[in-house]
Amino acid sequence: MANLNRNNQVGEFDKTPNLKLTEAKITMRNFRGIDYNGYNPLHKRTFWLLLDPERYDIDKMQKDGWNVREIKPREGHEDDPQMFRLEVEMRWDILPPIIHQVTKQDNGKYKKTLMTEKSSELFDSAEIVNVNLEISHGKTWHKDGRKGIKAYLKKAMIEVVTDDFDDYYAWDDEDEVPFE
Repeated sequence: MANLNRNNQVGEFDKTPNLKLTEAKITMRNFRGIDYNGYNPLHKRTFWLLLDPERYDIDKMQKDGWNVREIKPREGHEDDPQMFRLEVEMRWDILPPIIHQVTKQDNGKYKKTLMTEKSSELFDSAEIVNVNLEISHGKTWHKDGRKGIKAYLKKAMIEVVTDDFDDYYAWDDEDEVPFE
């Protein structure tokens, strides 16, 4: 069902399709929802999706209503390639995302683990190798003469680096223990 605005009309961005991105890069991870010195409201779980204009059609995304912003280069790095970002929020209370942690096993196969709101907090400090995700949109927002759509995480497959201990303690059968 389409989102209705105050006048019971379909919003202008309601037909915008979800974004499905493979091999995405994320930064400014706040899966815990911590307030970092007043920068992020407490309990607001977000991350920035990095968008390379060589790979993604930034103009189309902006015309579709996504709140894509340019990342200003740091001082002394003005020659770095131009990058953009989209802030993505995770709402476990009304739109719980489906997030899987993906790890590569010794046998070369991948194992996925469904994450909860609490366990997904580990992604704030994890070494992430790869992210495949789907972003859905919320209601249209209006602020300071601009308008757009809110980006929410719908689904993510997040591959993390494992170490020797992870591999040592990885077993499928609860009866099979790698030590005695």
